[in-house]
Order: sequence, then structure tokens, then C-alpha cells
Amino acid sequence: MKLSNLVYLAITCASVSGAVITSSGYKVPEDLLTYLDCPIGDTPCKNEKKALCLDSLSFNICKNGNAENLESLLVDSGAVLEDYTPTEYCKIQNQVCNMIENYNPPLTRDYIFDVENYLTCDEDDNSCKESKNATCRLVTKMCWGNYPKTSCRKLSQTCDKIGYVEPAVEEN
Repeated sequence: MKLSNLVYLAITCASVSGAVITSSGYKVPEDLLTYLDCPIGDTPCKNEKKALCLDSLSFNICKNGNAENLESLLVDSGAVLEDYTPTEYCKIQNQVCNMIENYNPPLTRDYIFDVENYLTCDEDDNSCKESKNATCRLVTKMCWGNYPKTSCRKLSQTCDKIGYVEPAVEEN
């Protein structure tokens, strides 16, 4: 079995249980899942979520708060600690902020077969097109060898129709 298939299987199993797990084995609390809700491969979305995570009130409380009033500060900021201690919650939030760039939700059939979803951007919305293009291209790579070739080919052709144009690089 290919390594990519094993990774996909592991992510699918974790997701089927409804939980996203950090590198140290913690289940990500519900209130932190919002940082991990970008589509597969959507780099602009992930960059935005990482910036939001690192700039969040709870992240700054974890970074700067003292242990004696950490719990009350976190709760007052809207953090939902669930069954975690304040220290565990802070460790999880730090891990979540660090995993945003590399985390992708499970590959579902919609990513492969709902090709019209990739073509929903306004003609002049290059930011939307960049996001859809990034997702489409990565999903196409994941498709090959795991789904019928005709479906992967159709998806690849859809990626070409998105119309994303790389911004010109200015030379000095």
C-alpha cells in the first residue's frame, strides 16, 4: 500500500470518529476546530487561519498568562476547555496553530465528483480562483491511483477551467 494511501486511511479513521487529533494525541476541542476547516490544499485559507490562530486572544493568554489565573482568563476569553486543564488546552492550541498549514480534511467523494464546486468564483475574483485552484490541483494528485482515471481526468480538466492566473512577479 502506498504511503499516501496509509496517510489517507489514518486521517479518514480519525475523522470518521469525529475527532481531529494533534501530534501528541490530544483530541482538538470544538472551539479550536475552526482553525482547521479550510478545504484541502487551500493555502490562502490556511495562511489566514494561522494568522487568526496566532493572534487570537486565547493564544495570547496562553503565551503570556500566569498559571494562577490561566483558567479564568481562558474561560473569560471564550475558550471552551472541555475536559482539559488550562495547561493542556494551551498546549493543544499551540499544536493546532502549528498544524494548520499541513492539515487537510479527509478526501471525500465531493472533492472528486462535485467538479462544479471548483467553478463558483466570480470572473474577477483572483483570490477565490487561487483557493479553488490550489484545492483542485492537490485533490487531483490525491485522486490518481485511488479513484477511476476518468474521474481524475475530468477533475484535472476542471482545474484548467478555473482560470487562475499567477500574479506577475515584479523585477527590481
